[in-house]
Amino acid sequence: MRHLKQRNYVKVSAGSYKWIPVDHHTPSFNVSYAAFHNGTGQVSANIEGTLDDVFTIASCKVFFVVTANASSGLVADGNLIQPLAALRYTVAEVSGSANVSFSVLLGGI
Repeated sequence: MRHLKQRNYVKVSAGSYKWIPVDHHTPSFNVSYAAFHNGTGQVSANIEGTLDDVFTIASCKVFFVVTANASSGLVADGNLIQPLAALRYTVAEVSGSANVSFSVLLGGI
């Protein structure tokens, strides 16, 4: 698997973070993601996807992928096999002080 991006969000606040583009042209699409939580409190968040080209389209059409509520010491992780163009971490609510590391890995032949 190729490590695409690890993003570290310090003092997480509500809102959507930058897109992480994914190579959707691989013969066997396989993406792993993980949201690691550091700090106190909880983060209510989702991982979202788009089929649009995030490099050329300013307002991409967004769809829900999975809930990624991270709490202290726990990881929200998973694997996707349906092709998409990009992923992003979107926070709905934060209680306490939180930092989140969001990592994406791409697998394939």
